Amino acid sequence: MPDKIHLILHLGEKLDHLLIVMHRENQGWLFRLVDSEGKILQEQTGFKQAIAAEEQGKQWLSEYLYSL
Repeated sequence: MPDKIHLILHLGEKLDHLLIVMHRENQGWLFRLVDSEGKILQEQTGFKQAIAAEEQGKQWLSEYLYSL
């Protein structure tokens, strides 16, 4: 089964980051955070539910942006 994208959100103060939540059969739900240049800032796998991946992705981005 191919990867399935569940959600794509624009986040950040300027909406210049993407949060992508997707499902992989062998890894469960995961999130990816992409910056305005297309670089993947973070990817975490192994979530049992899409909402858990989404919430963790938002939390990670919030902490990342705060640290800049």
